[in-house]
Amino acid sequence: MIQDNIIDISLFAGSDLKSRATVSKIIAIVDQRYEKSVVFDFSNVKFATRSFLDEFYNAFLKNNDSGVIVEVINLSENIASLLESVKSTQNKSKSHFALSNKVLRFSSVSEVNKYLSTLSM
Repeated sequence: MIQDNIIDISLFAGSDLKSRATVSKIIAIVDQRYEKSVVFDFSNVKFATRSFLDEFYNAFLKNNDSGVIVEVINLSENIASLLESVKSTQNKSKSHFALSNKVLRFSSVSEVNKYLSTLSM
């Protein structure tokens, strides 16, 4: 339901928010309304994946260049906690593994185990 500028997100995306693609549908709804401000009401949302919240955060909360003021209300404790986790990881650099073309050869399983035990995780 949309009343004034409040969007009950569950009416457009369901009570289980599972995919990044769902955020695209929500963006289209917001774009059609040309709102100055939007309030997303999560009161009927029971579950949200990290993928959904990551995409939602990036689209509406992180760098909101659209000029639309966005507010989120009625998040469950679990969803609010996950959204905070998403926020805290947004600006961290991704770790990269150094790859080598070197081929290792072992003569036994115990040699493999010995080598693997020296690797830091």
